[in-house]
Amino acid sequence: MQDWELDLWLAALFHDAGKVSQRFGGDYRQKHAAMSEDFIRSLTAYLGAERAQRVARLAGAHHDTPTDRLQRLLHAADKLAALERQTERRVQLDSDEAALVSVASRVEFREARGAERFHSLTPLGLEMAGLFPEDSPRVREGQYGLLWNSFVQEINSLSPFRPTDLQTLLSLLRKYWVFVPSATPWEQTEERTVPDVSLYDHTKVVTAIAACLGKLGEESLPDARLEQLIHLLRRFSQEEMLSALEQLERNYSPLARFVRFDIGGIQTFLFRVARPEADTDGVARRLRGRSFWVSVLAQATADWLVRRCEVTPANILFCGGGSLDLLLPATEPAMEAAREVHHALDQYLLQVSGGLLSLQGAMVDLWAHDFARFGDVYERAASQLAVAKHRRSYWLIRREPEDFFAPEQQAYRLCPSCTIVPIEGEGLCKHCQRHESVGRKLPRTHSLAFVWDEAYRPRYEALFFEPMGLWVELLSAEERLQLLQNPPSAECVLVCLNDTDEFLSPRGEAEVGFRFQFVANSVPTREGNLLSFDDIAKLGDGAARLGVLKMDVDYLGAVFSMGVEPPTVSRLSTLSSAFEMFFGGWLNQLCRQVSAQWGEELSVPLQVDLISGVFYTLYAGGDDLFVIGPWEATIHLAQAVRRDFRRFVGENPNLTLSGGLVCVKPKFPVPRFAELVDEALTHAKRGRRDDPLGRGDHLCLFHTVVSWSEAEDLTTFARDLYQAIREKRIARGFIYFLLRLHEEFFRDAGKADLRWIPRFHYQLARRVSPEVVAQLQLSQRTARAMPYMRVPVSIVSLKMREEG
Repeated sequence: MQDWELDLWLAALFHDAGKVSQRFGGDYRQKHAAMSEDFIRSLTAYLGAERAQRVARLAGAHHDTPTDRLQRLLHAADKLAALERQTERRVQLDSDEAALVSVASRVEFREARGAERFHSLTPLGLEMAGLFPEDSPRVREGQYGLLWNSFVQEINSLSPFRPTDLQTLLSLLRKYWVFVPSATPWEQTEERTVPDVSLYDHTKVVTAIAACLGKLGEESLPDARLEQLIHLLRRFSQEEMLSALEQLERNYSPLARFVRFDIGGIQTFLFRVARPEADTDGVARRLRGRSFWVSVLAQATADWLVRRCEVTPANILFCGGGSLDLLLPATEPAMEAAREVHHALDQYLLQVSGGLLSLQGAMVDLWAHDFARFGDVYERAASQLAVAKHRRSYWLIRREPEDFFAPEQQAYRLCPSCTIVPIEGEGLCKHCQRHESVGRKLPRTHSLAFVWDEAYRPRYEALFFEPMGLWVELLSAEERLQLLQNPPSAECVLVCLNDTDEFLSPRGEAEVGFRFQFVANSVPTREGNLLSFDDIAKLGDGAARLGVLKMDVDYLGAVFSMGVEPPTVSRLSTLSSAFEMFFGGWLNQLCRQVSAQWGEELSVPLQVDLISGVFYTLYAGGDDLFVIGPWEATIHLAQAVRRDFRRFVGENPNLTLSGGLVCVKPKFPVPRFAELVDEALTHAKRGRRDDPLGRGDHLCLFHTVVSWSEAEDLTTFARDLYQAIREKRIARGFIYFLLRLHEEFFRDAGKADLRWIPRFHYQLARRVSPEVVAQLQLSQRTARAMPYMRVPVSIVSLKMREEG
């Protein structure tokens, strides 16, 4: 990168800082651009006097008529990002009182969405209070002042600027600006701005676009084209502007490229874990280590791409769930870099996974008008990926068939755990050994150190990604401090897991950047050691069974292609990031909460570390999760996730969640229970309605598909039945009688044989006293539960197995 590029990127990151400082004290006499300039000038100690002056002048002029190329680049980037602005008839609010509208609450494609919800103005912390929107459209008094003062304090605590600080600054902006609206409905006209794009997301997109435009030379992006573009973009409120943009850009080369990569075959790879003889504890560790390796691979790939293209971390629009979206320059070197990364990783994945994992990619050229119609861009990328998934590793097969296919006569002894990698002698392959070692370290991991140096010799547990020359060390809190005292000589980024308050540390003159990342890493431990599946199954009362839970968001493709209006890059990025925060971050809190609540109901104290909980999160992020835990606690977790998801989306009926849950013995083969829970989720997503857009929003439990409200009623009914049996108010045989009625008279789903009713009442009168019938409302509750009676009977049956 060149020095002027750093100035451009820093100006893009700070160009709207004045919007925050302007919104407390009620003083609007100075424009926000001028206040941004003043703020940047105050960073002389951090940026250095000369750079601070250059960046301040550039940022302060981002709304003026540009006079040089850097100003034109920043101006155009800001205006392209501002195509996100939407106006409608809404109540006028001053900029210092308008709260950020939840994008999730405005999604609409299946039915009316209901009332908007609003995020509270708060830093992004571990408790994630701002993630759950509220009814009030107004910011609480004094919040802007508190937010700004904390932000400035953290900026001023940084050591003198280094290029790796782009990571640090972006994380700071995310922490403090993610719930700040970038534009507010202050206008005097009837049509006012919808405040549904955060200042963080707007700033990130401006920085990404500016980085892409900066890579275009004057031949492909002459100043005359920039000036025409800016002239049209200033008319963004006019309906004909997009058509005029499209006409202007018709004969020009693209401004940027949207690149999407997807790691295919993750689930097949994860669950290819066998249990070698005499191995009772290693499976859980290897499974967790393997899942972690895949998640780090995705982030490392995104980082590698922006490094190869010499753009900013802001150009990573999204990374999670094995998918990554990037905004890259529309230049031949950037395209070649993307191809090389794709081919190198595909070959690497073939070597380490035996072809189970592969990398698919899509590239979509972007012109100015595309930034206002990013839903179409997503659809084009999805179409390319759908084709690519049917041609996995196609280029490898054509280019190197002798490496892709093993000779027919060659016989291998395969690793007894993954059954993928050939080995010599006994024991596990080096990859399974590494995954098990990583899985053992993860419960004590505070931070990751990304060290971009192939020759680096890690001091702690580490993963090595050969094509990138990247080491990723897993550090405890103490090891993080030790590394900072003796930092690597190469470029290093310290990634703090799930902690926004402690992600910064003094770094001296070292080339170390900092960022935080939300990772669903909840695992049950005892004295710091990860519990085996056998130990997890024995937690709690009743049968020693594991609950295996898989959940994901319904109709996600339709949500992004049809549900967000207008579908701009900032809105879609905001929604993706929100999902990632919920599944990747909030799930950790929820696992601990449910563990504590469930533990209070048990007859014996939980034998786990207080902070660990009882749930083993195999993966969670993007829009889905896969969790293993004690069977009864996992049922509680599924219901808690759904309840909090409803809060998270502002009770919007267009955003729903489905779940599949199976109960298995702890020694049940991992690949098989993965198949079973996948089948259960498929049944849940089909639901019980014929309308193609009316499915989902169900749970499949004990081979029975129920709505979430029915699941709540059934589990409550099971709890009351079990309590009555323990107190000997009902005989055990009565619940099996209920199951026999269900199996005999409800064989055809949806067509009940009503002859069950007289038989039920006859046995009820004989077996249960009238007082108990009245107390438990057995007649009414049994009538509602009978079509799904397998659920409460299965729960009671498993609970009653506490004697053996």
